Amino acid sequence: WSSDVCSSDLIWDTISGECVNILKHPSRLNIRAFSWSPNGTHIVSCCSTKIFIWNTVSGICEMILSNYHQIYSWVPSDDQIHSVVWSSDGKHIVSCTVKKIEVWDALSGELLHIIPKPKSYGYGCQFNDIHTISVE
Repeated sequence: WSSDVCSSDLIWDTISGECVNILKHPSRLNIRAFSWSPNGTHIVSCCSTKIFIWNTVSGICEMILSNYHQIYSWVPSDDQIHSVVWSSDGKHIVSCTVKKIEVWDALSGELLHIIPKPKSYGYGCQFNDIHTISVE
């Protein structure tokens, strides 16, 4: 995987060195983070206020998730999504901003939980197992 400076994710074959798929984001914003699903069939990526779930074979964006209701044309930096990650069982996706952690149902796209973050923590988050999340 790599991301160009515009709005595409590139999937590379590590053996041949060839680009095997290009995932074109419907947004022109820079891609901030990505994560492979545990079974390798999907990628989740994010840019600013949206999360994209991609089929890695077809290259189709199957779902766009967002909990941000934009009133202005700019997005405050502490509301922007900086990381996304799949749970080890593939059932959940976690997104992380400066202010909060959001837990999503990966199949339905439903927002399940919003967890406030202490101000001293950074942008990263990860699943430790299927029920616990750590924040960097």
